[in-house]
Amino acid sequence: MILLFELENHPLLPSINLTAGLMGQELVHVAKEEYQTPLKDILQGDRTMPDNPLSKAAPLAMPSAEGLMPSADIQIEPMMIFTGMNPDQVSDFVDQLKIQSRGQSGAVLKAMLTPTNLHWSALYLCSHLREERAYHQQRRNRK
Repeated sequence: MILLFELENHPLLPSINLTAGLMGQELVHVAKEEYQTPLKDILQGDRTMPDNPLSKAAPLAMPSAEGLMPSADIQIEPMMIFTGMNPDQVSDFVDQLKIQSRGQSGAVLKAMLTPTNLHWSALYLCSHLREERAYHQQRRNRK
């Protein structure tokens, strides 16, 4: 299953839909009201995957409550969170998406669900991914 954030009208959505169909992955658009909800809670209920060991993981070190709830003025970027997929499956999905989306523009943040970020909100994860992107961009610019 792949959780989608801010992708309802994104130019890559048709390619994401096609790739998910080819790869046998379910897409779930997450409502804005759930962006501050821990990812584990978003996955519970009808969305929980019974064979996903992460849904049963014990809580690990969590960011502070302050870190989980960024200020309301932070906007989330288009983002995909891969759940119940191993790294090879995610890599295959991303490679296939690149093939399907040739000529289309639009950046999408991507992350795998892990025992650590399982307890984060989408807003917190998005801010973390932005920091990682800025760090890697800064390293590329130094070369």
